[in-house]
Formats: sequence, structure tokens, C-alpha cells
Amino acid sequence: MTMGRGFAGGYIPAALAGIMTIAPAQAFRANRLCGPAVGARADLQRPEAKSPRPQTPARLWKIEIEGRDDPSSVTAEFDLDKTEPTALFKTAQGSFRTERGAWAGGKFVFHLPDDPLYGAADGEAEIAPEAVHGVLFTSKGELKFHGRPQKPTDLAVRSVPASLRQGPGFRRLTLERDGKPWTLPDRMRFHHVPAVSLARIENYKVVEIGAFGVTDIESGTPVDTDTLFQAGGMGSPLLNLLALRLAAQGRLDLDRDVNASLKSAPIADNAFTHTRKTTVRDLMNGASGLSQYKFGGYRPGIPLPTLPALLAGKDPKEMEPLQPVRVPGTYGGEGVCGALLQQVIEEATGRSLPELMRKNIFAPLGMNHSTYAFYPAEHLRGKITLGHYATGGVALDRFHLYPETGETGLWTTAGDFARMLCQVQLLLAGKPNRILSAEQTGLLKPFLTERCILGFLQAEKGDFLPVGYLYHGGASYGYYANHATHRSNGTGIVVMENRNLSWALNNEIIKAVLKSHPAAP
Repeated sequence: MTMGRGFAGGYIPAALAGIMTIAPAQAFRANRLCGPAVGARADLQRPEAKSPRPQTPARLWKIEIEGRDDPSSVTAEFDLDKTEPTALFKTAQGSFRTERGAWAGGKFVFHLPDDPLYGAADGEAEIAPEAVHGVLFTSKGELKFHGRPQKPTDLAVRSVPASLRQGPGFRRLTLERDGKPWTLPDRMRFHHVPAVSLARIENYKVVEIGAFGVTDIESGTPVDTDTLFQAGGMGSPLLNLLALRLAAQGRLDLDRDVNASLKSAPIADNAFTHTRKTTVRDLMNGASGLSQYKFGGYRPGIPLPTLPALLAGKDPKEMEPLQPVRVPGTYGGEGVCGALLQQVIEEATGRSLPELMRKNIFAPLGMNHSTYAFYPAEHLRGKITLGHYATGGVALDRFHLYPETGETGLWTTAGDFARMLCQVQLLLAGKPNRILSAEQTGLLKPFLTERCILGFLQAEKGDFLPVGYLYHGGASYGYYANHATHRSNGTGIVVMENRNLSWALNNEIIKAVLKSHPAAP
């Protein structure tokens, strides 16, 4: 979901309204609001005369307004030496100066003027020499923001460099737009996508890989085919493959009540669970009966909750406690199914997800450059892409960390992911593969009648892909990835990008590859 007119492309309150439609905050307490619009907080009216001012030489700051899908970036200029301190928020379409600025309780508190279309907002910020943290109070709820002093490189480049190093594959790839042919670098510049990693499958084998662009626009380091990208939700089906392998080994019962293995954060019983309980198979089918979640992740360097704590609702803005909202077995619970399946697997086996994945998925499927580590290790060459905003700038946090690692936190390459997809295609076609032996394929049969096969979505009439293809997109902080894998003829394409919500270019590439390499009937 895009926000329309965000911080980088419109009025500040417009960005606030846009983000809050994605992640509404808790309702305001009555004593936090007064006045005709959003209302000034009481502590904005009476600044404390002895409240300390921050000792910081920085005036220009890079600020991010936190959002679920598309965080907004803006430049802020703080003038703290005045009797009435001010801040100037600068966007691509205008600047907005605070009013009624004051020091209260050691914080800079302010008011953003009323906008005729979107209303007003109050705010407060704690400012230290190297960091700023704050919150904006809007009619839609509270929005957190954070930032750091601006660097010269923050202003250097706002789109992909004109010179791009190209990998060994896809040299003749031509994209079409508005009836005209375009090169991939041309479209990357148009969409502000710094890097793209691609891999093509033919006859159940990876036959072509390529890499275009740079790890980030500040360093300009060229990517290659071993450079890591975050897969986001595109990587979640690997959990289902792992569950199948463990079931084949007798280490996981797919039809067992989830709570039998889930001791740390069990699903609450309510009227919906009286008919039946949630099983491991339900989680694999995306049919948990639980609410859906889009995980925002956490900034590097801040305390990170464990997955059990997250599932128990210790961070309600990221996830509420596990409670069915419909009968188990009913479709729903996207996101939380993967997080819950990860915890069930870890508790049932007594092993960590990274260990189980290395032994059961990465090694046998040839995914030698993939990891669930928060910070990829040097043995993976240590080269990763950084996340970027839709406007082309490097995301303030660079990338996010995800306690629900199996659902969102996979670092991989297009080549590695395509090697895994080849084995999935062989499995679905009933051919010898590295996932299940011929004697174990009975475990797969119940999944073949499902709308979502092992976590892969089936294209239907009217989708962006032809019928017969499987896909699953992934959108983590600063990244986007998707693939198109034919269910029966052994062809496919994987596309990974280091720009937030870059689905438009992703679709253009997939359609161009499918057109230039049509699937056999």
C-alpha cells in the first residue's frame, strides 16, 4: 500500500493521515487533547523556564516518520537557540515551520499549523547530540519519528547513478512501457531503484543470473550476483518446506494442536476454538483463524524482543496476543502464521530456526549465500544491499531486524532463491527432488488442493501473472522482491530490489522475461 502524498512528496499532515490508515495507533486519552483541531497539549502552553536545552551543534537532521509499509523521510532544521525554538520540516513540495515551540520536561514541544485538507498536529522531541526521537500527535493517533544529524552524502544522490555495472546475465533484456522499449538500467533510474538481482529458471534449472546497480547510492559499491537482499515475506514459504522435511523425519506432527508444542505463548481459547483447534497444517495453509499482521521490524541498535515475547503481545504495536478472530481452519492470519510456525518448530525440535534451515533447506537445496542472521557474517562475503525509500534515498535505518525471522528476515540472492524454487517445481511435478523422497511425497498430497500451495499463491484469472504460475511477494523495510514460478513446466524468474515497495519495476521485469522466454504449453 502506498501513502499517496508522503513527507517526501506533500504536506506533513497528509503523510500522517496516510500512514495512520495503515497502522492506526491507540485512541487518545482525553487529557491529551484540547482545542479545535488536534489540540495543543497542556505542556505546550507553559514552558519550563529552567528546562535544559540540548547541547548539540547540529542544525540539519535526517528524520524518518515510522510507518508500516512506506516510511516517510524529511529533512528537519532545528533552531534551538531562540527564546521560542522552532523546527522547519522540508519536503519536496514545500516547507512547514512549527509554532508555539517551547522547552517542557526536557523536550522540545511544538505545534504544526492547521492544514485545510488534513488538520493539524502537535509534537514533542528529545534531542541529543547524535540522535533525535519524538512523537507526533494527530487526529488519527500517535506517530513516532527518529533521526540523526544530516551527512553530506544524504544530499548527494537522489536516484540511481547513471553508470551501472551489469552482471553476467540479462544483457539483452528489454522492458516495455507505454509501447516503447527500455533497457533495465533506464527503468531502474525511472523508478529510483538502486539495485536489482535476477535469476531465470528453465527446465527446472537456474540458467541465467544477473545483477545491476549499487548496494546503496551513498557508497556506489557495485552489486554482483552474490550480494544479499532482504526477501521479506517472499521467504516465508521456506518455513513450510522446513515443516514438510521435519514431518518426513518424524519430528513434527502436522495435524497436532499447535498449543501442544507452544508452551511460551499459547493461542488463547475462545468461542472460535470450541469447534476445533489450530493445527500446524493450518499455519502452513495460512488458515489459522488469527488476525493478519504486517511486521514493521526494529531499528538496529535498539532492544529487540524475543519471538515468544512478541507472540505474547509484549509489543502490542507490532503484534497483539494470539487470539482467534474466526474458526481455526478459516483462511486468515497472514504474517502471524509464519511467526507462529517458527516458534512451534523451534519448541518442538529444541533447535533454532537458523540451525534447522542450514541443515534441512540451505545445504541440500544449494542456498550457499542465504542466512537468517540479523547481520550477515563474513563467510557470506559480508556484502549486503541497503534499503532505500521510494524517493531513492538510503533509508535512515538501512535495514530492519525481525524477531519473526522465518516470516520476514531472510537474507538471500536471486540465484539462491531460484535454486530453491527449482526443487519446489520438481516436488510439485512429482519428479525426484531434494525436499522429499518418493516414499515421503504422500505428505504433500493434502496441500495440492489448497488455494495457497505451501505458502505460494496461485495466479488466477485477472492477476498480473498468467494462470499456472505461483508467486509470493515480499516487502520488508527498504526492499521488495517477488517471483513467478510455473507450477508444471519448470520455468520461472526471481527479482529482488533494494527499494521500498518497488512492485512496479518488479512487475515490468517479470512480464518482460516471461514474454521473451515463453513457457512451453
